Amino acid sequence: MRGYWIGLLLAGLLPVAAAADDALPRARAWVQQALGAELRGGGDLNRIASLAFPLATDARATGDAGSRALLGALARHLAGLDVAGLDCAQLPDVVLAGGFVRDAGEAVDVAAAERRLANCQFGSALFDTANALVFACRYAGWDPVARLPGSLSRLVAAQRADGAFVAENGRASYYLSSHAVLAVHWCGGDPAVVARGAAYLRAGLVPFRDRGFNDGLAESLIFLRWLGAEAPDRESHLAALRARIRPDGGLCFVEQPGCSSHWHATSLLLELLLERGGFAPGAAP
Repeated sequence: MRGYWIGLLLAGLLPVAAAADDALPRARAWVQQALGAELRGGGDLNRIASLAFPLATDARATGDAGSRALLGALARHLAGLDVAGLDCAQLPDVVLAGGFVRDAGEAVDVAAAERRLANCQFGSALFDTANALVFACRYAGWDPVARLPGSLSRLVAAQRADGAFVAENGRASYYLSSHAVLAVHWCGGDPAVVARGAAYLRAGLVPFRDRGFNDGLAESLIFLRWLGAEAPDRESHLAALRARIRPDGGLCFVEQPGCSSHWHATSLLLELLLERGGFAPGAAP
């Protein structure tokens, strides 16, 4: 699930909100249509994994037939991939997508990708390292020290005192930080590292809401839930996101005039709507 930092934008430039009572089905339809288009076009693996994530929650929790059908199509797509032609940056997306499909109760074969991932050397790309550890610890049940030696310790070493994680360019990165703290949490790492990471996510909630950084706000709310960490004023943050739902049922990555619904932000929106509607289970998908 990759993201890109967007600079500060003026708050308050919001599109017309969708009706509250149909927000979930409209967001679901947007994500389903987007994933269907990606599968028909042999699309980007990261985008496919991101779109599959809330549909797996939807299929498991509500039994929606459309979401189930798409996850079945995704299982066939993953099984037909030539994994020998994929690099170590793409393999985590394959196995994460496979994990989402399995969590929804659909059979999927990504064993070849899992074997290749186990042989990857994550020497410099910290974001890819974090995603590989999420798979290793959440889905494969691997011992990260034995199977991905040095990866967890290298990730932990990149954390600053304020809980942010610093990328290869020497700058703190929100998306690296959000994925890294999740990896440390699921890999049984130092609770102090996780607590600092959760504090960093919490500190961004109000600024993200006020700047209209919808994607970061939604991701932080979801990840804090998975970490079992508090998210102050959660309902007000959710209300702000609902007010920004576009007429097509999606959500802009960042609010600005003329913005369009974005695949990553809308995927996160659907997950939050499922949770808010009482559908999403307590355990993370």
